[in-house]
Amino acid sequence: MARPTDGPRRAGLPYPGSMDHDRRPENLLGVVLDAYWTSLASDPLPALLLTGLLSLAGVLVVLLGHIAMDAVGRLVQALS
Repeated sequence: MARPTDGPRRAGLPYPGSMDHDRRPENLLGVVLDAYWTSLASDPLPALLLTGLLSLAGVLVVLLGHIAMDAVGRLVQALS
């Protein structure tokens, strides 16, 4: 059974096949996720590296948030 992405590349599309108008993303998150899954299907290594980088960035944001909240707590405790 042929998949929709098995067809030849069409002019103007960054991926093989055509996009159904029914599943076209309507918001920014949908566009980003569609681009991610499309790139994951065509070239998985950069997409997986991007996933790892975004995961690391999320961990760092949470860690910096905990450090900032601890510093604010110590400042409030020192001032009271």
